[in-house]
Amino acid sequence: MALTVDETKEILELRARSYSYRKIADKTGHSENTIRKVLMQAVEQAKGLAAKGLKTDQIASQLGYPSLFVSNVIEQRQTRQKKVTKIDTDESSPLRKPDVTVEWEAFRKEQKLAGDKGLLREKVHALTSELAHLESEAEKVGIADKVWHRRKHPLEDALANFVAQQIDKIDSGESLPALEDVISNIEKRIKSISKEYKRKIEEALERIQHEEKRRSDQLLGQHIDIPLFPDFVIDCIKNHFIVKDDKTASVVMDAMHHYSVLIVEKYKKDPGQTQKMWRDFINLVELGGWAYLNRLAKEGREHQEKLLVSINVCPQCESKLTRSLEQGEEIATCSSCGVSYVILKKKATI
Repeated sequence: MALTVDETKEILELRARSYSYRKIADKTGHSENTIRKVLMQAVEQAKGLAAKGLKTDQIASQLGYPSLFVSNVIEQRQTRQKKVTKIDTDESSPLRKPDVTVEWEAFRKEQKLAGDKGLLREKVHALTSELAHLESEAEKVGIADKVWHRRKHPLEDALANFVAQQIDKIDSGESLPALEDVISNIEKRIKSISKEYKRKIEEALERIQHEEKRRSDQLLGQHIDIPLFPDFVIDCIKNHFIVKDDKTASVVMDAMHHYSVLIVEKYKKDPGQTQKMWRDFINLVELGGWAYLNRLAKEGREHQEKLLVSINVCPQCESKLTRSLEQGEEIATCSSCGVSYVILKKKATI
């Protein structure tokens, strides 16, 4: 889309005031390539009229360009003519570099500035992310209090509403060191707060873990602190697992109870073998973890259910089961809760 007369004039005025291509693009909303094309065309037109002997005001009036822009073009043209004349009259002088070198140097500086600004933006993002992560961890352990927010908010605000905006405004490398110092100062404050709150988070986690262990030991004690289980096995279970409710503690109890039944069935009352089996149990728990206990508890519940059905007791409500033959199968039915079981070879399966 072709630019309007006013848009072209605005670009020329900004360039006359020594604005860079990048800054002109930011202010006008046009791409840097568009800015370059407009300026190159305007410079060539002004040079062409100047070569014909027209003065600044005449050129500005004829082209509709700002007088300051035309004046700068004529001044640069005259300066270059003097340099060319000097080169032509002094054969010992080195040849002047072509204009493209000047344009390349300007382009290179702009590219470097863009890279430096990108690094600053990455730094701001990293510091903002560090604050956000620290707040998340503090909230998890309940220490993200009013004091934390009073200290965090000014730093966030400085990064988002000052530093980020200043990075966008930078149009030359000379402005970078001052802003880098500001970012460095903010970073030191963030590191100081981070060190302090990481320590607080660790202390809070220790308190939480201590309370969870105390509560777990209490729950497990209510379920497994019985003579049926050896003390060294109870201690091992309490040290190996953290339970948070009665349901989970019941799984541990069911698993241990089923294992004790297996010991009795296999070794009766042999103390030596019983101790060995319980030590094997500890090894299996350490290897299999919670999955092993869950599987063992499930087997125990199924075994207990089959045992109750075999003596005509309902596993659900402990009412008496009534047996009947249906299509050649023996069925045990509870008249209280309505649950039925198929009897296979004197062993119940659900």
